[in-house]
Amino acid sequence: GWEAGAPEFPAYPEIPEVKASVNLIEKTDLNQSYIGIGHLGTTRDNPDYFAIQVMNEIFGTSGFTSRLMRAVRTAEGLTYGVRGGISANYGYPAEAQMYTFTSLENTGYTIDLLKSELARLMEGGVTQEEVDQARQSILNSFVFNFDSTGEVINRLLTYEYYGYPADFLMKYKTSIEQVTVADVNRVAQEYWHPDRMVLMVVGDPEKFDQPLSEYGEVNVVDITIPDPPASEEIPEATPEALARGTELMHAVVEAHGGERLLAAKSVLTKTDITVTTPQGEMGIASESLTVFPDKSWSKLTLPFGTIVRVFDGSEGWQEMGGQQQPARTEDFEKEFARDPDHILRGVDS
Repeated sequence: GWEAGAPEFPAYPEIPEVKASVNLIEKTDLNQSYIGIGHLGTTRDNPDYFAIQVMNEIFGTSGFTSRLMRAVRTAEGLTYGVRGGISANYGYPAEAQMYTFTSLENTGYTIDLLKSELARLMEGGVTQEEVDQARQSILNSFVFNFDSTGEVINRLLTYEYYGYPADFLMKYKTSIEQVTVADVNRVAQEYWHPDRMVLMVVGDPEKFDQPLSEYGEVNVVDITIPDPPASEEIPEATPEALARGTELMHAVVEAHGGERLLAAKSVLTKTDITVTTPQGEMGIASESLTVFPDKSWSKLTLPFGTIVRVFDGSEGWQEMGGQQQPARTEDFEKEFARDPDHILRGVDS
């Protein structure tokens, strides 16, 4: 007897205009600085979306062929990876940003180089050869986003949900092919706003080659996570409750293999993940090895580099981009304390 109704979805909240600022997160335990510069981006229903995609490919999203990669990594050797472009979401603006990491003593130099490359794009424009190569690269990779029926259906459902034209997917190829040099040069000038740039740097400011105050008044961002207040007072455990808890934990151990679980000397886990971003799909691979009771090794492979973390039972360290730095012992101890294998093996300890 229920009557069909028409659901009313709330509108997205208004996103305030971004104001230029300089921000610092102090991390004195890092031997690199992490740099992000940007402002609000756009949406995919923007008529200039396809020209922006071609511009992004030329400027900073195409890996080793992009202008940013050639300038910051290949020519100057300042980083392992760098990206930059104007991203687009379906229902609300994404970000326009440039991102990289570098040695602390090259922080200011790298910021200046990112800004100069953006200025070169906006003022000097792009070439016909760059546009031709970018269009071809986008179209060659685009088809791999839809190599199964499920991926096509998911994309069409997304268009339907956000109110996009039903033929948006079919028009993608034609729209990219029609982008011209003039289109790219126009959107570069229209959608990048150097006067609105928010600069965020993570690192040790005492080791920067120049103070961030040269870019404006510095806002120090506190990322300390306070301990949450106790929501309620936890009563003391009774002997009966402890006995019941121990009984339940032994049952869990048995359900996970019993003696075979307890006899295991190590656990190796391998994972492959595909993350969908506004710039396309991004592959992430991870491997982790735990050697009981207190040793671990892990490797996380990202598009811009590989992170390795090691704990030998007493000391920890991590490595990225050929640079190694210590890691806090307590971080590994917390990971062990949350790990189900460690918890189950410690039931009787």
